[in-house]
Amino acid sequence: MKFTETSLIQVIFNFNFNKFKSMKKIILLISLFVVSISYAQLKSLKANGFTGPGCTAGGKTTVSYPTYFTGATGGYAGSSNTSNWELNINLETLPKNWIQAEIIFENNIPNPTSIDDMLSISSNDFTLTAYAHNATDNTLSGCNFAGGQVNKIRFNLEYKGTYVNGTDVELNITTQDPVSGANETINVTVSPNVSTASIDKLKKYDFSFGPNPTEHSIYLSAAKSIGNVEVFNLVGQKFLSTDMRDTKGTLDISNLLKGVYIMNVTIDENIGTYKIIKE
Repeated sequence: MKFTETSLIQVIFNFNFNKFKSMKKIILLISLFVVSISYAQLKSLKANGFTGPGCTAGGKTTVSYPTYFTGATGGYAGSSNTSNWELNINLETLPKNWIQAEIIFENNIPNPTSIDDMLSISSNDFTLTAYAHNATDNTLSGCNFAGGQVNKIRFNLEYKGTYVNGTDVELNITTQDPVSGANETINVTVSPNVSTASIDKLKKYDFSFGPNPTEHSIYLSAAKSIGNVEVFNLVGQKFLSTDMRDTKGTLDISNLLKGVYIMNVTIDENIGTYKIIKE
């Protein structure tokens, strides 16, 4: 078979053109793949509302999703208008030093995988504990979830410092999909917002307590039965907890070290927060 100069040029042109089109398709597929792994990492983000003996809510938490998120948004407050997820925690009682949340990845977590490879935080002021079914280094206990949910991590963040009323505490959580390796950031803002309204919730029950300061005991009284009474130090460690179930009661703090403590009192699911001094 003979090729003229013109036909040979045409063959070379068609070969290069087809090769170019194939390269364009490859580049397009690669681009779509990169976009998909970059923005399909988190399937959902939830905060608080979990059941179990170790599950505790640190306050009213609002979850906002980033602008690119295309999943179900019914449980979220709305777009954060940023490239990151957001957790905003409003603390109405102090001290509530923990944040609980869970991440659901698009991909299942391989077995074995390290928590450290999937979660990290930007602040040394918090202690991170977490649980995932296929993780080799679980540290969160008592607030786990049912088997079969192998694309989920539940975690707890405990603040090691002292919250100051009216002063926000911020940190970032970085997540990494265990399969795609894509990273994503969750911006966390904790807003201590304990006002006199928190204390006023118990005024309608004629609640009173004293003496304060005291060396030994605090006497509590109300027009309605007093429920749970808890005493914390200023870094959030719980030292006392009792369910009084009476309109009058005595709280023995004689074993506590001298110092300032926070007492939370519950009546009819209303919580009053008070500062007490042990002499």
